[in-house]
Amino acid sequence: MQEPRRRCEPFGPRRRGLRPAKIDGRPDGGPADGPAALSLLRDPDRLFTALEACTLSEEAARLPRMSWDDLVTARAAVDSEGWSRPLRVATARALRPSDPDTDTPQAADRSAGGAAPDELPGLDGILDAFDRGLLWPTIADRFPRPPQAGRLTGVSARNFVRPKIFDALAGMVQLHLTAAGETTPDIAWAGRPGVTLPDVWEEHLDDALDAAVADTPDTAPLRALLARTRPTPA
Repeated sequence: MQEPRRRCEPFGPRRRGLRPAKIDGRPDGGPADGPAALSLLRDPDRLFTALEACTLSEEAARLPRMSWDDLVTARAAVDSEGWSRPLRVATARALRPSDPDTDTPQAADRSAGGAAPDELPGLDGILDAFDRGLLWPTIADRFPRPPQAGRLTGVSARNFVRPKIFDALAGMVQLHLTAAGETTPDIAWAGRPGVTLPDVWEEHLDDALDAAVADTPDTAPLRALLARTRPTPA
């Protein structure tokens, strides 16, 4: 049975073209007749500072101040790091195999929290490993999975882990684009905040990821997209 296509969770549905709903009979997206509510305050910055002192816990008050855009971008980065870490750990173990008794998906799962980020391969290193033919089964066999999936073999095992590798690779792409300044924060008050990607990425990313995690991995489409992105800052 052909595996159904799935949209990668990190990016969610596109929300371009949405327009504000009509409010009190005003035209869609039209300006309000009166001033904004906050403009009625004489000194909003002083007022908000006083409110923080009265309402925030000591722990919250010690956190750095961030704009909404920076906060959304930082949260998206944390999510992407979480999605991508299992793939980075599995690839590191595949490139540097250890004791056969400990080089298992369960051991990789336990060790995922102990490896420092700079000890794990980046996006280029993972694509190089895919090109060397290490994804199936070398990396995939080291990918953490629940005990009930440990008995899966062959095509069943591959199809179980493929979506997880897809999401992990997508998370690495999002981190790369965020570091390069190519993403746009999407506050999405009515949904889950995140970041949106440039149009060319939104249009071609899913197909490029599908090719990279196919039974015969092809990283060329993803590398072609990466070549169109300005280098990440040093």
